[in-house]
Formats: sequence, structure tokens, C-alpha cells
Amino acid sequence: MIPGPEFASGAVIIALAQKDQERHLSGVKRTYSITELQRETSAAVHKAESGALVTITRHGQPVARVISDERLGAMLETMELLADPGFIRQLARLKAGKLKFYPVSSLAGTSRRPRSKG
Repeated sequence: MIPGPEFASGAVIIALAQKDQERHLSGVKRTYSITELQRETSAAVHKAESGALVTITRHGQPVARVISDERLGAMLETMELLADPGFIRQLARLKAGKLKFYPVSSLAGTSRRPRSKG
């Protein structure tokens, strides 16, 4: 299913992120107290690098999250796209089946030419 304008709602994005997190993290320690983090910093960072969302707690309450740079970049890119009204309009058109797609070879100057024998 292609997401439409309603995808801009934060609840949908969070639900998708939680589902993605559960898929990647089943059975993996992903919550550390500050004391545990001091002892196991390397392991926590490694888990974040591999796509896990690592939660840091103080007295049992979440106070910080650690994610990989790649994941943060993807989140920021998604947020930028969802903040662009033009993108949301095109996404709605795509969902409604109103966009046409053409093969790259149909673009001017990109058609395949036979190789010359030489």
C-alpha cells in the first residue's frame, strides 16, 4: 500500500517505527540503565549501529534514546518529505493512480545505442 496524505500523521509514523523496531529487536537487550550503559557502552552502541533503538533509563524511566546515524538520516529525510506540500500532493496523486511512469530508456538521449565494433 502506498501511503497517502494521511501518512503525515505522527501516529502512523510512530506505529510503523514501533513495528519495524519489534521486527529487528526481538530477543535483543535494548534498554540500559545509566549504570548498565557505563559498563556496556560498546554493546549499546553496536546495537544502535545495527538498527536497534536503544533506550537509556534513569530510575526505570526512559531519559534518552540511541540510534544509528543512518537511521537518524532516514528519519530526517522522511520528516522533510512529509513537511513538503508538493510531495504530499504527488503522493496523493500516486495513491489515486493519477501518475504515469515511463521507462528510463524513453527519456531523450538515454536510448540504448548499439556498440560499434572496433
